[in-house]
Amino acid sequence: MIFANAKENLSPGLAGMAIGLVNTGVFLGAAIMQPLFGWVMDLAWAGTLAEGVRVNAEADYRLGFSLMFGFALLALVGALRVHESGCRHVVEG
Repeated sequence: MIFANAKENLSPGLAGMAIGLVNTGVFLGAAIMQPLFGWVMDLAWAGTLAEGVRVNAEADYRLGFSLMFGFALLALVGALRVHESGCRHVVEG
């Protein structure tokens, strides 16, 4: 949805740059979320090891997934604030 929104709310001459910037943001978000998930799980880790490998409890995973749920809620709030353009360029180039 954000790709179409970026394309339609900027002048057509900037559409490629806008889509590239959105694409960068998508990959950056994925790159940040994974270590953040691990960091949150490390905070809750009880110190249990099995054959030298960390063992996390179910509650640790719930805490990590609650972080993802929070980001999903943030995305929903952002999506609800998006201006509907009716598949037309809002700004004419």
